[in-house]
Amino acid sequence: MNKEKIFNLTTTVLITALIVGFASCSKDKKEPEPDLSCEKIMGKWYNTLPQDPRYYLEFKTNNTYSWITDNETIDGIYKIIEKKQTTVDILEIIGDSGDIRDATLYKMLVSGSNVFDQMWVYEFPDISKEKQLVIHLYSGNERVQILKIFCRRWQF
Repeated sequence: MNKEKIFNLTTTVLITALIVGFASCSKDKKEPEPDLSCEKIMGKWYNTLPQDPRYYLEFKTNNTYSWITDNETIDGIYKIIEKKQTTVDILEIIGDSGDIRDATLYKMLVSGSNVFDQMWVYEFPDISKEKQLVIHLYSGNERVQILKIFCRRWQF
């Protein structure tokens, strides 16, 4: 009987240790989801450079976008894969002045174009006292186009 009590006690301790071990691996302690919200860039954004053709880009709340020019319309779906606060050199972003600015970068996977499959949207809250966007279009890891300064209204 003594061996049976020792066996039962050992079994109870092992089962308790297993239960505690599995409970500590529980998925109850999830890391917080990253903030991929994009309310600040929702709506229509118009290009503001007079030498460029007039066009606009619209981000919609149903994760679709439209890029409308005089010659073409691209409608597609976007998915934000990364959103981060960053500091950028305007010279590197648009080729103008060498100012350093704070920006929010939204990296998106996009559909609808044969030329690009990613859109990097830089939101600048403090240029000219009006929120502005600069957009880089990528195909894979290669930047294929820079769409300069977008605002909420035409500035011509």
